[in-house]
Amino acid sequence: MYIIVMKISFVLLRVNIHEWDDKNRILNAIDLLLKDIDRKKIKINNYKDKGLISNIIEVYEIKINDKNSIDIFFRNLISLGLRFEDIKNNCNFDENYNIYLRIDKYELTLNKIIKIHYTEDSFLLKISFDYYKKDKEIVLNYLNEYLENINKKFLHNNI
Repeated sequence: MYIIVMKISFVLLRVNIHEWDDKNRILNAIDLLLKDIDRKKIKINNYKDKGLISNIIEVYEIKINDKNSIDIFFRNLISLGLRFEDIKNNCNFDENYNIYLRIDKYELTLNKIIKIHYTEDSFLLKISFDYYKKDKEIVLNYLNEYLENINKKFLHNNI
């Protein structure tokens, strides 16, 4: 008999930088989210695209699938104020029970705080899980436990 353990398979972070945005602040926020992560273990894709009103936007997509890097990423989010209750109350799911969140771009870039809520101009976060029989409750329970363990690990390592 095999015991299947759920895990986060990858995290995808995406942000659009508009002409009117302060690009340096957004890049600093990305650096804050990726603090202590080995950049060789993640994939960063940067390209230009056309916005809805004919302006050019610069897009950054960061994919993290290395377990240790995912742990560090969530440690960084927690240190910036991420709370499970905010995820639970503001997440969306797709048909595969991936979680989608919006991180307020201005709260993060100006105040270095993670605020999860629906806003058009945001950092988009997708969390994908490996597990055969997923549903919303299983995914949320796993994520809650995972974040508690990351928080304990983070506190333990800083004592």
